Amino acid sequence: MSVQPGPTFKRYVANGLATVYTIPFLLLDAADLQITLNGDPVTTGFTLTGIGNAQSTCTFSAAPIGDLLFLQDVPYQRLADYQNNGDFLAGTVNRDFDRLWLAIKQLDRDSNRALTVSLLEPEGIPPLPVKAMRALKMLAFDASGNPITSNLTLAQLEQQPALALESAAQAALSAQGASLSAGSAAGSASAAAGSATAAAGSATSAAASALSASNSGIQLGMSAWGHRPQPFAGFALDDGQELDRALYPDFAAALDAGLLPTVTQAQWAADPANRACFVAVSSAGKFRMRDRNGVSVGSYGPVFERGGNGSTSLILRDQIQSHGHALYATTQQAQGGSNNSRLLDATSNTVVMPANTVRSPIDDGVGGTTRTGTETYPTHATGAWMTKLFGVITPLGSAEAASLATAYASMASRISALEVSFVSANQTWSNGGTVSSAHGLGSRPLKTSVEAECVTADVGYAVGSVVDMGSSQSIISGANSYGFTTVMNSTFVAIYIAAQGLAVVNQSTRAVVAMTPGSWRLRLKAGKS
Repeated sequence: MSVQPGPTFKRYVANGLATVYTIPFLLLDAADLQITLNGDPVTTGFTLTGIGNAQSTCTFSAAPIGDLLFLQDVPYQRLADYQNNGDFLAGTVNRDFDRLWLAIKQLDRDSNRALTVSLLEPEGIPPLPVKAMRALKMLAFDASGNPITSNLTLAQLEQQPALALESAAQAALSAQGASLSAGSAAGSASAAAGSATAAAGSATSAAASALSASNSGIQLGMSAWGHRPQPFAGFALDDGQELDRALYPDFAAALDAGLLPTVTQAQWAADPANRACFVAVSSAGKFRMRDRNGVSVGSYGPVFERGGNGSTSLILRDQIQSHGHALYATTQQAQGGSNNSRLLDATSNTVVMPANTVRSPIDDGVGGTTRTGTETYPTHATGAWMTKLFGVITPLGSAEAASLATAYASMASRISALEVSFVSANQTWSNGGTVSSAHGLGSRPLKTSVEAECVTADVGYAVGSVVDMGSSQSIISGANSYGFTTVMNSTFVAIYIAAQGLAVVNQSTRAVVAMTPGSWRLRLKAGKS
């Protein structure tokens, strides 16, 4: 029997009277049918007739009542096994093919229950964030339409109805008060006018009090040190990220008025010392936060803060105050006629340190084990610097608006950190050589690749052509071997080029041919995502 388009399930509202129900889809075996009543499986108390036909019948011994569902449930298995030189009967083959098409219809039914993207997006979307990241969070989508987790937890979102009810209760009280005031106004126009004047004065006083309270606390542009995963309400992390001017108009106006230290985007990008400053207009409709947490590419790292008498804000590198060491040394003539300096004990005149000796820092018995590293700093606790971007917030619900604005700034910082990437300048190269460049990402890149740009026409490619070489290459053409291997660490990315050089597919002949080193420039690329 042919398999036609149509349903693979049928739902009835059983009334407790009818016992016979039609199953309007093909069943090859009774075992291919699943019956549920009010969500519970039904395995006995019925008889099936017409199995193998386009529709069949189910007769219950007792009339069911409630939500009755008949569902095709074909096992994903092959039952027929064809033998060499065996029978090839139409009935067997047709039944086997029918099971395949019934299984396909079943898959189509099940896939239609999934959350999918439009056919206009054949490239699909990335997978959902991993379980640990999405736990107790809501599913959201970034500016590219890709799935991310919300900053607000389920507990925070569940607070919103309670806040709404509280606001509604306050509104009801206000409405009741307004009704009473209206009754009084109807009785006495002059009293109503006086009340209105008093109310206006109270509103003015309330607004002034709110502004005064805001100004007496932490004002726009002031700094705080806190916990990176949960910035204070009204604050944004100082990570060098871009934020929307329209979302923080007061802060953008303060930058434009010169109330906070600013530099241009070019100055900010070119010199890490300028990253103690903001950029008023970093791109269309955006301003850039200062980077005191050392997050942006090429930064000097997290900073301490101190006072000064200068008019500009600069990040100064660590240093040690100029000093000297007094040593008692003597000089004696060594073989070969050269002087050989040694450190002697001032009392016994015995040798304490032989000549040409380099010593590591030692434990003085008081300060504990000597600690060394790439930076000089005192004992400290790490956290995150952040700046206040807004203060008094009026209707909409101050708690919700503050939470959303702070969450937006935090998310912008996280996205900025994920988007950090590096592309080197054009590099010359040679067969059997090495090309390397410092990437400034602050940690080992998660992905790398190499681009080759044609600067002199070669092997069928015009000047300006760009070839993606990938992250490594290994090509054997006859007796020749070409390619490169990429290595990287937290500081640099490099490629080791094979002795016979690099190869590419000739754009005209499609043959694998060697690239002429002088005709191509390489660019090394690295990124955190």
